[in-house]
Amino acid sequence: MPKPIQARAPGAAGPRPIRHNSFVWSCVLANKRRPKATRAEFEQIECNRCGACCTRLWLPSPLKLVDYLSARSQVRDPSPEWVEEHERFVEWLSVLEPTGKVADGPNPDETHQYRCTRFVIDENGEGFCNDYERRPSACRGFPYGEPVHAVDFEECSYNVEIVSESAWHSLRRLGSRLLPAKVRREASGQGPSSETT
Repeated sequence: MPKPIQARAPGAAGPRPIRHNSFVWSCVLANKRRPKATRAEFEQIECNRCGACCTRLWLPSPLKLVDYLSARSQVRDPSPEWVEEHERFVEWLSVLEPTGKVADGPNPDETHQYRCTRFVIDENGEGFCNDYERRPSACRGFPYGEPVHAVDFEECSYNVEIVSESAWHSLRRLGSRLLPAKVRREASGQGPSSETT
């Protein structure tokens, strides 16, 4: 649980620290820190390899996942592409590991959290899939053309707020008027100020 906000200096008289439900608090923090991007900028974002999508998967219970394994027998004359994708999916299901977290949310198909054991961190601290070429379409398509606003995805590079072009330019203009001249020059690409301090 996050530390409570200090409503007073430690040891000082006054109101007690404010405590928040950790879920609500993480949503508040995520919204305050979420970068803004236009749709065109969002389309240019690259994965930062944080692993949130690989280590925080919400799927059905393990017993319901078994039903997915029998899908091939229910499809008549599957195409070679379908068979290949189904094999990738089944292989992927076999490497998921339950984290032990269970949720009673509105979606009965997302009640148990898993992590993919194919996601590893290299010696430089960067994450990667150790079977990248065989990952299923569920992984290949992430984030499915939309920003990610899920709890515990704060570090994901796709965790942005899409704004219109006009709103983005207005925010930039407003922000530039609020910044000191030295910072405005540096942000506009004119380099550090030549002023002596």
